[in-house]
Amino acid sequence: GVLLALLGGVLGRVEGALLLIALVAYIVLSYRAEVRARTAAKDWRVEEVAELTQGQPGVYGAGLMVVGGVLGLVVGGQWLVDGASQIARAAGVSDAAIGLTVVAIGTSLPELATCVVASLRGDDDVALGNAVGSNVFNILLICGVAPFVRPLEVSQELMVSAGVLLLATAGFAVVVWKRPCLERRDGAVLIGAYVALVALLYVVGS
Repeated sequence: GVLLALLGGVLGRVEGALLLIALVAYIVLSYRAEVRARTAAKDWRVEEVAELTQGQPGVYGAGLMVVGGVLGLVVGGQWLVDGASQIARAAGVSDAAIGLTVVAIGTSLPELATCVVASLRGDDDVALGNAVGSNVFNILLICGVAPFVRPLEVSQELMVSAGVLLLATAGFAVVVWKRPCLERRDGAVLIGAYVALVALLYVVGS
């Protein structure tokens, strides 16, 4: 859907509205799927919540941790993006390449940290759910809201990245559907694909 929205060369309000509608549909379908999955045989959710909250700070302490974490992410992310962007611009890299590499990595660090911590604790659903959910919201919500501020022009580099995103998403869906476990080799393939995309972007933008 996003690739089709970008084909016109401009991401306008109509395309943004369609993406927001798709986001609402995604939330509704996800909620209905969760409701259908709630059965008496799945009381493990209660046990899992109790296990995760055992020995953790109370509501006020957790609230302070959330606020402090968000502030740290905002400040740290701003420093990372500003500093890396200045270095990239000094090296003659295009704005699209900066946004798809430096800025994307900087804004993805919270998801990466969450996935690593969740994986170390054995919370696989949290790790994968965080990665998939954050990307769905980033694409549908941000790309849906931004055009209402100002229509966005789509460059050739962004079209290349959108095509790669489509292929990567389809490949990831096939892997998860075929096998119940995402292994290290799968992660290596995904990282390699990203490195190849970055190299392609620098070739296209040069």
